[in-house]
Amino acid sequence: MKRYLHVFSFLFLLLGIAFGSGPKGNSLARAKNDHSGNKIRTTFYNYGLVGRWTSEPEDIGGEWPINSGHEYIGDVGHMVGTEFFDLNNIKKKSVITIDSPRGSEFNLDTHWGWEPLPGYSNPDTPLVAMSHMGPSEGENANVNTWPGQWPDKLDDPLDPGWAGSWNGYFGKDQKNAEQESYFVMDDAQDAEFFYFPDSNDLERRSYNQTARSSQTFRMQHNPVNRNRVTILIGPESFLMPFTFA
Repeated sequence: MKRYLHVFSFLFLLLGIAFGSGPKGNSLARAKNDHSGNKIRTTFYNYGLVGRWTSEPEDIGGEWPINSGHEYIGDVGHMVGTEFFDLNNIKKKSVITIDSPRGSEFNLDTHWGWEPLPGYSNPDTPLVAMSHMGPSEGENANVNTWPGQWPDKLDDPLDPGWAGSWNGYFGKDQKNAEQESYFVMDDAQDAEFFYFPDSNDLERRSYNQTARSSQTFRMQHNPVNRNRVTILIGPESFLMPFTFA
């Protein structure tokens, strides 16, 4: 039997954002959507999970070719390791994970890991914001996933919040990929260790300045990238290819 190797390339980039007071990641803001471009279709969640939950029959786990029913991914997620000194000056090491079928860390009902920040999608829909699913976007005109304004663009002096515009990876209303999605997450609920990263906000936990991330999924419509989904988190990158047969 002739075998074909195909690659899902996941490009992860780490983003450090100064904390300051403001919204924190919350499981109540969880949402999902499907990327379906080129030859790939997959479900993704706004807390970092790519793939499917067995309890969600409509989830799609890395289908290739698109609409074939052949799925190659159970679930994929990112982990961020960190080393720090707690308030007792004891060195600690921790790995921040996502909630997934593989498990994660919980304290009662609180997830000690990545959770989405509210405000980055339309609260009237359970879907993650996507570039082709905005106000009056052709066949998707009835499914507007964009927020009324983008919380991370409120400081723009010319157009605070970018209302009605796409928050693109390459800038305002820049859509040079077939599909993009966008959300922001952090691990501010993670209270495992005796550590407070922001002395002005003792309700914010986690470990360091890299604990808040923006994430963009991109699908480009060209032969070179037709078997690729790219996930971007922040401004510095490394490439993680997933190869399957």
